[in-house]
Amino acid sequence: MTAQRRPRLDAHRHCAVLLGLALATGCGGGGGGGGSRVAPPPTPEIPGTLQTWDMYQVMVPSSVTATASADHATLDAATCRITLWPATPSQSDLAGQALNILEQTFKDPSRWSGMGGASGLDASVLDDPLHFEGITGQGFRYVDLTAELKNTSGQWSGEIVRIQLTDVDGQAATVLGYQPRIQGCLTEPLVPNMYEWFYVSLSMTFPGHPGDPTALGKKLVGSWAGAGGSVGFADVYAANGQHINAMSNTTYSLPTPTEILETTSSWVGSDAWAAKGNLLTTWPKEAGLAPQTHYFQIYKAIGGSFHWTYERWLDQCGPDICGLYENKT
Repeated sequence: MTAQRRPRLDAHRHCAVLLGLALATGCGGGGGGGGSRVAPPPTPEIPGTLQTWDMYQVMVPSSVTATASADHATLDAATCRITLWPATPSQSDLAGQALNILEQTFKDPSRWSGMGGASGLDASVLDDPLHFEGITGQGFRYVDLTAELKNTSGQWSGEIVRIQLTDVDGQAATVLGYQPRIQGCLTEPLVPNMYEWFYVSLSMTFPGHPGDPTALGKKLVGSWAGAGGSVGFADVYAANGQHINAMSNTTYSLPTPTEILETTSSWVGSDAWAAKGNLLTTWPKEAGLAPQTHYFQIYKAIGGSFHWTYERWLDQCGPDICGLYENKT
């Protein structure tokens, strides 16, 4: 499902091909930041009860059981378990530190009893897991690693582990996830996917550490592009608070048995934007369109030979949570 967009038909379609100049020329209209405009509440709301343990504060859904122990806090759902651990000193190689924690932790299956998982694990499967790097809404650097496990016989167990390690003022906040089956709330787009919000740092904060709430918005400035099927789209976020978005849709038909007709429709829209922490607000210039605030994230996907930067924001699309991914150019 494609995230909801707000394009408008524009007679000046040449703006779509000049998006790269929008930062300087303001193609599509002027505007700056949020100014004195009032940002509406974010949609969708993150459901649950705000709870605090150690340095963490997180929104816990009603379907999740939270248990606090002396040295950790556990969040249990039907298909996965998430554990918060006390912070340890951060290392310069945050990804390597996260990988080492995974290897050490999941050698002890007794910590995950009751979840239906296999016995001992083969740590070698954790080599070069898929991982993401980004910053939280408070401006703290984090890594997010996911791996599938093997058992002691060397067979794929179907178990999934995930770790988010966040450098909070020199302390590594450790969030571990375990999923005993290949499908569950660590990896699948459940509706609503409360754990996806949690793991991309949309609902987890560190109240005792102010950080830099402007850091994420600064990374948004620039040109972004994406495509899906026959639809292409692009966004430019200018440092002066101006935003241009464009879409194009290409269709094909057979007017005669020997001809193929290609038809491309283009739209361009403009609005003002402002970011605060992980909240992005846009104020459309078109009459009749209301401002909207969304949670958003910027991260790098790293693995093997690729290293790509993406923007993602969450919007309400009927009963589902929609994610928009765009590659920064």
